[in-house]
Amino acid sequence: MLLGFSVRKKAFVKAHEAIRKKRVVKLSIDSENLELWLVYSPKRRRVNIVVDKDYCTCLSYYKKLLTEGKGWCYHIMAVSLAKKTGQYQEDKVDRKFFIKNICMRILYLQ
Repeated sequence: MLLGFSVRKKAFVKAHEAIRKKRVVKLSIDSENLELWLVYSPKRRRVNIVVDKDYCTCLSYYKKLLTEGKGWCYHIMAVSLAKKTGQYQEDKVDRKFFIKNICMRILYLQ
């Protein structure tokens, strides 16, 4: 149990850092009732897509889903904290951009 706490504490620290460094972005799609969340890597070379609080495109999410039976990661934690505190960036895109860039990334898992 102590190991679980340690892992979650590290995830909390990473989630807080992502928020502090403005790497959490709420992405809204124009004329659609849809939002996705993006959490950028520290150097902004990669981005993970979080849908609601139940799905993330990162490898850690899938590993935990297979080993623990429930997927979670610091990206999901960062989005949850960002929503509660209102500390996130916001961007809007049109439907065409969303389908071309975001949907393809989800389908092909980056």
